[in-house]
Amino acid sequence: MLAPSVGVAGASNGVTALLVGGEGSYAQLTEEQMSTAFGGYFANYDARVSVPFPGDAEFAVSIPEGSDNLYNAIYEHQAAIGTPLTIGGVSKGAPSVVDVLYRLMDDAESGADGRTPPGRHDMSVAIYGAPGRVFFLGVEYQPLPETPYDTVIVSAEYDGIADFPDNPFSVLALLNALAGAESRHVEAAFYDVANNPTYYRVDTNSMGAKTTTVVIPTERLPLLNDMYASDFWDPGYVRFLEKVLRPVIDSAYKRHWPSQRKLWQEGIVPMPQPPAGGTSTLIAESVLAEPESELAEWGAPRTGQDERLEQQSFDDSGDDVEYVGRHRYEPLDVMEADELSNEAITEEGDEQDAGREEPESEKPALAAEQESDMEDTEAVPGGEPDLADDHGTDTES
Repeated sequence: MLAPSVGVAGASNGVTALLVGGEGSYAQLTEEQMSTAFGGYFANYDARVSVPFPGDAEFAVSIPEGSDNLYNAIYEHQAAIGTPLTIGGVSKGAPSVVDVLYRLMDDAESGADGRTPPGRHDMSVAIYGAPGRVFFLGVEYQPLPETPYDTVIVSAEYDGIADFPDNPFSVLALLNALAGAESRHVEAAFYDVANNPTYYRVDTNSMGAKTTTVVIPTERLPLLNDMYASDFWDPGYVRFLEKVLRPVIDSAYKRHWPSQRKLWQEGIVPMPQPPAGGTSTLIAESVLAEPESELAEWGAPRTGQDERLEQQSFDDSGDDVEYVGRHRYEPLDVMEADELSNEAITEEGDEQDAGREEPESEKPALAAEQESDMEDTEAVPGGEPDLADDHGTDTES
């Protein structure tokens, strides 16, 4: 069992924080670092635990090892104490938290090893400084999955690690992000997000959970830090440069694009409250709030048609992928995707042909009926069948 740091006497909220550290000396978080993060967000927690993390290892090693440690810590806490949890990750440790969320959702669906993850009101998620997709070289990048847990994601504006430009071809934005990674990545972790202005957006997913994305504002462009600090440059001229360059740099970020700007707000962010516990339901039970058709997909045995429909639905997005679970899709080799597509077409054609083919048991009866009709035709003068006799009614001439 991991040794926790105890919260402030008389002010504990009954919640435990399991936090995964970052790179280097931040792999093992200190009590001061955990209690002052986000300006004291975790200060009133009943306990804070720094989950072991190999901060100096490559992503291929650090992500799975950090994920295993956090995953086990969650179930150990459930078995030993059972109080509500907040799981979190700092910088390089954030991808391990994301991986654990995928694993918990898989547990909720499969019930593997009899493990039942925390309910939606028994856990929340907090992430700071998560590295952008560009840093995942040689390993799979996993976006945050849809879960029933309220989640807060915090990054510093222009931090090149967690706030990498969406337009990588903007040279000014790239240079500014490199400078920001050095000056903002660590410092902003202790910004009081609950009581100071930020840029933020709040999104609610199909499970009813809220994801609060917070960007801590940067007063000065990191690119100009040296000029601000130098006695050589006139302060008025540097401020003029700031005014000219900031809009150009901001245009490299989606949040400043017209289509995205309306989703963001500026001001005091309504930070998610720690999980209350008590009235929570299991993840699997929260899933039962989905439409009945979804329940059939989760609980009923999967059929070949279900898999083809899911594959077709995701293929409509333009990527060749393979369905490997409710929350994950993996890319298929192009040749393999083409072969699967051809097989599906062949199977569909065979099924249609089989549907049109006459049953063998009906063929003799049909042949006898046709032979009888021919005899009736020969018995009528003129070679035409007697319609009145065939239909059982009389017709007037």
